[in-house]
Amino acid sequence: MNVIPNYRTAALAGAWCAIGMVSIEAWQDLHAQSVIAGNVGFLGAAAVFFFVPVFFFVIGRDTQFTRTWFLGRHEAQAHAKVVKRMLVWFFSASVVGVMLSLAQAVVAMLVS
Repeated sequence: MNVIPNYRTAALAGAWCAIGMVSIEAWQDLHAQSVIAGNVGFLGAAAVFFFVPVFFFVIGRDTQFTRTWFLGRHEAQAHAKVVKRMLVWFFSASVVGVMLSLAQAVVAMLVS
């Protein structure tokens, strides 16, 4: 299966990243554990919610970065699309992360 990254997949990957990482952070705050277990859990969550979705749904498997990608016109235009998808991913993750953090703050205020 070859996934073709576009702006929609970048936005969904950003939302997935924010939902997953905010949830993992909240879960780790509630469950006291050792530093090593916390770091291993965070790296596992980062792989599932950050690295894999960004690689497949934002950057794309067919994108090839070289040291001189900015010198050629065609390469710069192709990589400009990747940069735009990265901005969409970042904006989507920011919006969803802020909304989730605010929701958690409201719930925490209501509970206490």
